[in-house]
Amino acid sequence: MKLFAAHMNGLARFERGFLFDQTLRLALFALEGLAFVHKSQASEPSRAALFVAAQRYIERHFTHFDLDANRIALALGTSRATLYRAFADHGLTIADTIREMRLARARRMLGSAPLHVPISEIAAKSGFTDMRTFHRAFRTRFNMSPGEARTIKTF
Repeated sequence: MKLFAAHMNGLARFERGFLFDQTLRLALFALEGLAFVHKSQASEPSRAALFVAAQRYIERHFTHFDLDANRIALALGTSRATLYRAFADHGLTIADTIREMRLARARRMLGSAPLHVPISEIAAKSGFTDMRTFHRAFRTRFNMSPGEARTIKTF
């Protein structure tokens, strides 16, 4: 944490905010991983632990175009319904979580990629298959178009 704090001043404002958010999420994941709901079968993981595992799975695979609740549930050996409940326990949806991670990556790439890299390539590398969907989601989340975000660079 000391090393992290020492390098914070050298980062752009959005980078500091992003790193702070990710550090907070990591701490919350660690804490949530410790919480278990009592169930009749001791070997069955709790929904809190399932939520943490699903978050980690999404973080590793959010750029895959076909990532959805079915794929996550299959990978984690649970049902879709249980997976949906695990996210609902935290006031989240699976689709929103995937979209948020994709948008965060696109935002970072727009701020750092050379101008000759097309926005469509950035969207694709962030897991979006449809430019219209990407533009709409980006504008809704950040109140600006991807092109506008690219020109700001400190966004």
